Amino acid sequence: MAAGATGPRANAETWLPVPDWPYEVSDQGRVRSVERTLPDGRTAGSVILKPTGSRYPSVTLRDGWRSKKVRVHRLVKLVHTGPSRGRQVRHLDDDRQHSALANLKYGTQKDNERDKRRNQGQRERGRTRKRGRGKEKKRETDEIGRGFPGARDCGGLFHRREQP
Repeated sequence: MAAGATGPRANAETWLPVPDWPYEVSDQGRVRSVERTLPDGRTAGSVILKPTGSRYPSVTLRDGWRSKKVRVHRLVKLVHTGPSRGRQVRHLDDDRQHSALANLKYGTQKDNERDKRRNQGQRERGRTRKRGRGKEKKRETDEIGRGFPGARDCGGLFHRREQP
């Protein structure tokens, strides 16, 4: 056996079925369709779904006429550990793209905020802190003039110009 290897199952993923859907979810945060035969005789499945969305990765589960968009981290936690019972799924490292089971945990909003503060402090130790950016942006828009409500980031297109 090669040095550093911990056995044949060192990188093995555990795949579990999604209840009531022809999909499986791995403990590494991946979702795949199950190989199946369609009503017209064709085979389909065994395809790993590509998550979409920039904020939280999501996949769309489809089964005939049914379709449901689900966030990957919620699906991983639900399938591998059971229902949330009113709790949130927390990313322990605050990386929304990292949906491995080892990085997910059920908790309250307060737990989630505590994680965010702890992880923010760890990130800031390695670089200088950026302060006051929101206030500068607000001052810029105030100098342009009052515009329509909600048109703050319009680049000045909808701001009223003062008459000379």
